[in-house]
Amino acid sequence: YATRNSPLEDFSFFTYREYLGVSSSLLLFVAVCAPDVICPDRRQRVLPLIFARPLTGLDYVAAKFGAIASIVFAFSFLPQVLLFVGQTLVSKDGSLNYVRDNADILWKVPVAVAVLAAYYAALSLAISSLTPRRVVAGASIFGVTIISSVVAAILHEADALDGRGPLFNVLGLPLLVRDLIFEGRMLPDGDMAGVPGAGALSLAAYTAVLAACVGILLWRYRWAER
Repeated sequence: YATRNSPLEDFSFFTYREYLGVSSSLLLFVAVCAPDVICPDRRQRVLPLIFARPLTGLDYVAAKFGAIASIVFAFSFLPQVLLFVGQTLVSKDGSLNYVRDNADILWKVPVAVAVLAAYYAALSLAISSLTPRRVVAGASIFGVTIISSVVAAILHEADALDGRGPLFNVLGLPLLVRDLIFEGRMLPDGDMAGVPGAGALSLAAYTAVLAACVGILLWRYRWAER
């Protein structure tokens, strides 16, 4: 409203797709929160007490995963709602026209945010489940993402693996899937541009990491259950 009939009239906010990239900073929150949710149970040896009740390892994993994923989802989704409502109110073409022209956002944003939330929750909890120490878990989450980002950048700069280096960037995989959701393809100026089957490869790499993390969690807590 404030930008109407002013020098800021042509100012454009970042897009819904771009905000998902900003949301990757939530890794900092996850790296602090996830170890706090899962490490004390192992460090204080309360797992036998928890599983003495009619609670299975799958129940435990689902509860912890749901807790982290729902918080990440809320922190990523609610600002998008505010952005959509705000741009609806200041649209030059009218609110109804803006909603009609951007109706696809109503499903793309929740799906993309769910992809990001599920990935961060599974990755952070899987790493945290391997140690009872919160500091070690938090540092390991950062270590895995930073090291993989460096390796991916080196492979990309060296043009190794036929341009598939970004697939080794653990932090960036959800953003590749985000591009598939919003654009239906890899961006022409993106890291995977020109790679044959880039979309399918990105989706496969994302699914593989997510499945591996869930597998680690189920293995750790089915073992604890016994």
